[in-house]
Amino acid sequence: MTRMFLMILLLSSVIPLASVHAQLRGYQDDGFGAPPVPVVTEIDPNTGASSIPSEWAGCPTAIPNTLFAEAGFALGFTSGYAVRSGDLYGLGWTFPGIHLYKVDSTFCATARPIDSVTPTGFDDLESLAYCPDNDRFYSADFDFTAHTGRLIEIHPTTGIGTVIGSPMSFDVRIVGMTCDPTGGTLYAVTSAFGATRPNVELLSVDRTTGVETLIGDTGLPPNSLESLTLNGLVTPARLIAADNEVFQIDVSSGNATLIGGTLPGLWGLGSQTLGSPLPATVPVPFLPRAYWGLLGILLLATVRLHRPQSRG
Repeated sequence: MTRMFLMILLLSSVIPLASVHAQLRGYQDDGFGAPPVPVVTEIDPNTGASSIPSEWAGCPTAIPNTLFAEAGFALGFTSGYAVRSGDLYGLGWTFPGIHLYKVDSTFCATARPIDSVTPTGFDDLESLAYCPDNDRFYSADFDFTAHTGRLIEIHPTTGIGTVIGSPMSFDVRIVGMTCDPTGGTLYAVTSAFGATRPNVELLSVDRTTGVETLIGDTGLPPNSLESLTLNGLVTPARLIAADNEVFQIDVSSGNATLIGGTLPGLWGLGSQTLGSPLPATVPVPFLPRAYWGLLGILLLATVRLHRPQSRG
């Protein structure tokens, strides 16, 4: 019996584990045509290279990953991306107004507004993050007269924004934001707006008070970044930020390290997790039906060989 179970354990150990990886989806609005064509692109977090996402490769257009707008939705450009329950969402500028929209991925990439009539209620949202613990999106508005920003919470089913807490510090203009799904921390990068902020900074933002805390200077000059996301499938988790190039941002210091890429401008970046994350301590094999059947036969044989014999 011991030998049989060892055979079963050995068989299980050589079966491949379920595949788990992340795909980064970015929004860029120039570089592919004249006038610029808005596209949804896949970004390689290891090289910064962009490519056409596989889900839209079959779209029968000259540029398969073109982002179309639902009829009646006058989409200008997108200023932020985030993933909610496996779906990609964006903030679309419609002049006037900014609307939360969902990307329909059934055939071609199509932006469908959560509410095509009522916008978020704010006019300078340049980031988008999603926190699963309370099912809310977040962004930051900016007042160019007062030089102060405010944290904005956005409801996922209405698309309406609400101000959270107090204004941020002087000249803090957030252009990229992401949420750590394990701890709920909001991370943000700035544009280095004004004379008091000479370099792009990494911040954490309190979701209750709206107050930001400086983590560190990225070492990048003004307007070097326009998007931010968290690749949480590696340890330690990696913050990925981009505009014309893709960078890794150190979560503890804010220091930016170039990954690569030559992009026309990445205004939004969202990380989409594919596959089923497995516990690090107890690997669980993915067993196709054929393997389950074989294991069942082995177990049945084991029981029959070792069951007590009847006494006549």
